[in-house]
Amino acid sequence: AVPWPSVSALTKALLPGTVTVLAGAGGATKSFFRLEAQMYWHDKGVKVASFELEEDRAFHLHRALAMRSGTTGILDDEWVRDHPDEARDIEQKHRDWLASFGRTLWDAPTKTIPIGDLVGWVRERCQESCRVVIIDPITAADFGKAPWQSGGDFINDVKSVMREYGSSLIVITHPVKGRRGMRPSIEDIAGGAAFERFPQTVMWFQSFAEKRKVKVRSLNATVEDEANRMMYLFKTRNATGQGVQIGFEFDAKTLSFRECGTIQQEKASA
Repeated sequence: AVPWPSVSALTKALLPGTVTVLAGAGGATKSFFRLEAQMYWHDKGVKVASFELEEDRAFHLHRALAMRSGTTGILDDEWVRDHPDEARDIEQKHRDWLASFGRTLWDAPTKTIPIGDLVGWVRERCQESCRVVIIDPITAADFGKAPWQSGGDFINDVKSVMREYGSSLIVITHPVKGRRGMRPSIEDIAGGAAFERFPQTVMWFQSFAEKRKVKVRSLNATVEDEANRMMYLFKTRNATGQGVQIGFEFDAKTLSFRECGTIQQEKASA
């Protein structure tokens, strides 16, 4: 399960043998969202691995430390310079956890990885009994001269690997270039038609500059809340959430997400 109950129930995205695509524009904080989930699984004893195709392992560990400690200042070099003792204490307190979590991260900071090579990496992680495997973002891979074909081959190949090992793959991606309009659609996802058609779950994460008042279904009641993030469930082949929107509040002070509930005003088109 994921650490957000509505997402978990409405997508069942982590059933064995499944592929999930999580899309969103740059700056939508989808990587923070994914990192929070990865930390949650790691702490629960679920074997997880991610290939970081943007930035290096140290960068993502630094983010994880800020989230783990609840101190975003650790990401600011001026704050660290002004609070050297506190920064040192934070790193010391979480040193063992960072070493453990760091073993779930792979990176390639100095080269572009051919998309076909990622299939081999996914298989290796599954052979090591990883239950959840993540690639973030797939758009940083080299799709070659025929991206529509290589993208389709990749999705089909990793689906076979997931079925073989009973693992789950999460692929982070971006919108196609030149996308216009505020409301996303499944056709806006980069990577070609295969990234829309073949995964069992396709979701889109969107951010808003200001919080919006929303009516959400939470537990057994409809309530008013405020959200600055929206998740559109474009495809949920294993569950009942297709077309549903889920509101979130992203807290910039803790770099964490609170699930508000399912939006009751309107539904996203698939």
